[in-house]
Amino acid sequence: MQEASVSILSLVFALTVCIQLYYYLKYFLPLTLFQPQRKEASQLNASVIIAVKNNAAALSKCISTILKQKHARFELIVIDDHSEEMLEPIIGSFKDQRILYHRLNEGLQGKKAAIQKGIELAKHEHLVFTDADCEIETNLWLGGLLTSFSEQTEIVLGHGRFYKRNSIMNSLQRFECLLNAVQYFSYALAGKAYMGVGRNLAYLKSTANKSIDVLEKMEVLSGDDDLLVNKMATASNVSILPEHGYHSISEAKSQWTSFVHQKRRQLQAGNHYKSSHRRLLAVYGAAKMLFYVSCLFLLLFSRQQLPILSIFVLELAIQMLLFWRLSKMLGDKDVIIWAVVLEPIYYILISLVGISTWIWKVKRWT
Repeated sequence: MQEASVSILSLVFALTVCIQLYYYLKYFLPLTLFQPQRKEASQLNASVIIAVKNNAAALSKCISTILKQKHARFELIVIDDHSEEMLEPIIGSFKDQRILYHRLNEGLQGKKAAIQKGIELAKHEHLVFTDADCEIETNLWLGGLLTSFSEQTEIVLGHGRFYKRNSIMNSLQRFECLLNAVQYFSYALAGKAYMGVGRNLAYLKSTANKSIDVLEKMEVLSGDDDLLVNKMATASNVSILPEHGYHSISEAKSQWTSFVHQKRRQLQAGNHYKSSHRRLLAVYGAAKMLFYVSCLFLLLFSRQQLPILSIFVLELAIQMLLFWRLSKMLGDKDVIIWAVVLEPIYYILISLVGISTWIWKVKRWT
């Protein structure tokens, strides 16, 4: 390789290191120091909303963990998106008057319609969302979300992680889940909230109603939870609830095709993010990719392998230290050990998936 090319790669490598350090210090480090200011037990009433299609066994577990919540001032609205399985007997078996079951009428279908119907039926201003295949980590979850609301707060972001299974695919998805959580909690803490996960999310009914016209114009197959946060969040109306004890837990995808399709849908929804958020995410993602690529070529062709390798190890050590501290809060500490392997695989995969969305669009929900 020519000397000029090596010099350019060295500059790229140095720039990517500086960009990553900036993100670590500016955004991720404050999250490691985050101390929630909890109020006493909330007296708020809440409407917990679940959209479901089949998966009766998982729904039963989900409802069970919700009904055990220490904060009991809530209604549980289950919206059935034309399930082929019989869900009413399962819901009836709980014999709890707080549960409202509604099956979508003909002509309405899909998770988006189910969530909207749940919002319409909700009696209370404070709406809480999770998925039918989720279990709630502890009985403190609902109270934690509600005490995170203040006079200014309209949106509360929670964390939804995956069960640990012995496979590379599971480890990759849990690493991605941790990485995404670090980013959306960190940016929200800095007043730049750009997304939330529908597995663990709360917002005001009035905020949802204000967002309807904005979201309807986008005509996306998924990502309404992301996009509501992205469009309705301000520097001061979002609170975060990242700590252990307030997570939802579900199964990760078990097939690569399902995982790739999910990423394609999410990336297409991301095209509707505010431009400032897209830049924030793109710069970090590009820096990560170029960091690994430039380092590889420099180690192969540069005469300065030892300094390059030393900088590479130092940068990863800083990242590992931050992510180790954050994983104590967010879970999945075991994947941090394999970050040096999982991270480049993830960024290569997500880049290829991103390219695929430019070539052909997602035209189906599942």
